[in-house]
Amino acid sequence: MNLEERTNRGTTLIPLESRILTMRKILLTGEINFEMVDEVFRQLLILEDQDDHMPIQVYIDSCGGEVDAGFTLIDLFLGCKTPVQFYCLGRAYSMAAFLFISGNHGRFMLPNSKLMLHEPLIGQNYGGSASDIKSLSEKLNSTKDRLIKLLTERTGREEEEIQKEINYDHFFTAEDAVEFGLCDKVVDFEQFREGQV
Repeated sequence: MNLEERTNRGTTLIPLESRILTMRKILLTGEINFEMVDEVFRQLLILEDQDDHMPIQVYIDSCGGEVDAGFTLIDLFLGCKTPVQFYCLGRAYSMAAFLFISGNHGRFMLPNSKLMLHEPLIGQNYGGSASDIKSLSEKLNSTKDRLIKLLTERTGREEEEIQKEINYDHFFTAEDAVEFGLCDKVVDFEQFREGQV
């Protein structure tokens, strides 16, 4: 989608994504995968080069995706010199929720947004030998331990309590997320849009 921008030389079509980037906003919508990682990496390089002090707002509306891609995004955002604020726009489920929770410069949700946490899952149609399944189980448990560590660090909750909360698909309203330490504040649309918190 393009936007029309009028200048003294006439009308120019500007890609919507480019206009949003000039506002120092990054949209994370859809499945979290390495294609998204590549795009976010490029955007962070540009925004950090432009100004490494002015915050970047990241808007998340995602049902999750690949765990490794999610951890890579966490590494990128936490390693960024520029402060990064996270805003939940509707849904942050599964790996998207862990990404949202990892934020350390502000985590904000609209009143009717939701987070959903659960343990790592096995991909569909997985098969193999007993050794393959044992290896997969070890990897899943290692990933689960990393996710629990992230949650204990970002919420201040004990591991046992975190374990209990992610044993199943646990949905948190915005208010529940604030109470549990997953979100810093519930904001209205004007604050959300302008990044004024």
